[in-house]
Amino acid sequence: MAITQSDAPLKSNPIRNSRRNEIFAIVLFAISMLLALCLLSYKPDDPSWNSAGQTDASNLIGSIGANIAVTLFQFFGLAAYLVPVLVLAAAWRRFRVKKISAPVSKVLGLLILVLACSSLLALSQIKPLFDTSFHPGGLSGTVIARALTSLFNTVGSAIILFAAAATGLLLATSFSFAHSYERMIDTASGPFGLIGRIPIRYHEWRERRREQAEQRRQERDLERSAQYEVEQSEQLQQRNHDARQKHDDRHPRPFIGSPAFHLQIIQVCGDKCQVRKHQN
Repeated sequence: MAITQSDAPLKSNPIRNSRRNEIFAIVLFAISMLLALCLLSYKPDDPSWNSAGQTDASNLIGSIGANIAVTLFQFFGLAAYLVPVLVLAAAWRRFRVKKISAPVSKVLGLLILVLACSSLLALSQIKPLFDTSFHPGGLSGTVIARALTSLFNTVGSAIILFAAAATGLLLATSFSFAHSYERMIDTASGPFGLIGRIPIRYHEWRERRREQAEQRRQERDLERSAQYEVEQSEQLQQRNHDARQKHDDRHPRPFIGSPAFHLQIIQVCGDKCQVRKHQN
């Protein structure tokens, strides 16, 4: 039986899905940039729902950016800086994958991570950096930190908040502590890692020590051979000098003008005359 076009299953177009993902990722990237500029150019004197200072906002995104920045700072404190970073991470993930799995759990994880970080900032009781109108942990972080402190004290609250931040990170992203630990161990123990380089560095050190010892041995041998040659030359000169001295002692040379000198000249001349007679 032939299958008609209406009976065939409808398949989604991968090109359309890819373009849709790219458009959505571009929108998320633009939102993250806008949020980052709102927070980085925040001024406490900008006109907003929390203050009525200047007439013109000095925020790079204008009055809307000033209101968004003061809202994030009031509710989340310094942890508001995590919001554009997390939105940027979501945009990058949207670029790489066709579909984000379990979006509800990921949004919940982002919320838990931001609230846990703001609560930890409130629990640390650090001083405000540039604005005293909001707490470092914001309103939500201060409320959560005080509620946990009344039940578990400071140490117990910190442990719970660190666990909540780690859980939010696992829910919001594809990060895994186990995989990160294994990757770190593989990197450190690999042939180019810190631990893996220890045997190689040890062998290289031993080889350098062996080469240096061989070089020092050759230098010592050269010095010994040069010293031996000098000693042999000095001994030879001394023997020659002693031999000449002994010869001179046994056969002293007559002085010029002495009778022995004249007698020796006469003998030499007589020997030459006899040689000439024999030749003639």
